[in-house]
Amino acid sequence: MSDEEAVEHTASVGQRTAAGVIWLTVQKWITRLSGFATIAILTRLIAPAEFGTVAAASTLLPFFYLLSDFGFATYIVQAGNVTRRTTSTGFWFSIVVGVVLSGLLALSAPVAGVMFGSDDVVPVVRALAIVIPLVALASVPTALLRRRMQFKALAAQGAAAAVIAQVVAVVMAFAGFGVWALVGQTLCNQIVVAAAALWVARWRRTGHSPGRSSAGCSDSARRCSPSNSWPWCELLRRRRSSLTVSV
Repeated sequence: MSDEEAVEHTASVGQRTAAGVIWLTVQKWITRLSGFATIAILTRLIAPAEFGTVAAASTLLPFFYLLSDFGFATYIVQAGNVTRRTTSTGFWFSIVVGVVLSGLLALSAPVAGVMFGSDDVVPVVRALAIVIPLVALASVPTALLRRRMQFKALAAQGAAAAVIAQVVAVVMAFAGFGVWALVGQTLCNQIVVAAAALWVARWRRTGHSPGRSSAGCSDSARRCSPSNSWPWCELLRRRRSSLTVSV
């Protein structure tokens, strides 16, 4: 790449980044303004205790989100070369782990009830556990959109998901669903985000499963060398390297 091409490339990246900041800022304001109006309505229809129940159950979710991703989305965004096989491995790994973690959270819901001192938290935790595999489903497509710097698409799907979910919550609240209106809002938001990410990214998954790749790792240590083509091993190797640098 010549010096002029490098300058043009840098300028293009800078322009796209600036545009991305603007689009994401617009999305945040749309979400906040519509959210303010939604809260003003919901507080008249839903008891404060029910808001507290959902808030308590929601505090458990970020930890499980972190475990289900394992940093693969960050790797996909930052890696110099990402193949379809690599993204498929990350996708299926996230899905499998997301489903397992969702099951674990649902089974441990009674413990959350004891911890928060309320039996009402238990069914809410079990319902919100469904969000974990949905987040995993959107992880790789969203990472690909970020890698391509398609911030306008990310902002549009984020704003659309928030507004649709808020409308669903208001309708459910008027219908007398109470605390489940808030649960429905969370689930609806993530369903729309996942569906939009899969559609906009226009990425097709392969049938490559993490189990097959990990089996390759156990067959021979050389498969996890820097020159191998096993995406599962490569993802783990890069993730281990990033953690080492961070420490």
